[in-house]
Amino acid sequence: MRGAVVVRETMDGHRPAVWISDRYIAQQGQAVRHQTCLAHLARDVAYAVAVSTDLVPLRLQLWLQSVFALAAVRYAFIVTD
Repeated sequence: MRGAVVVRETMDGHRPAVWISDRYIAQQGQAVRHQTCLAHLARDVAYAVAVSTDLVPLRLQLWLQSVFALAAVRYAFIVTD
């Protein structure tokens, strides 16, 4: 787990409340709470849709698309205020 050691050394004892990252194992457990980067999750779901006949990845992909669309609308609203 060389990667996890690098993260711990870089953080020098600091443990943030939330850590946002991809799902690489070295990035896990570095904070009190962890959130997977939605862009990385969307990429992984797109791959699952491409290689699977299961409907779960497709449903998750549709949900993520609606989340990203909602975020875009919210961001546009904030910018125009």
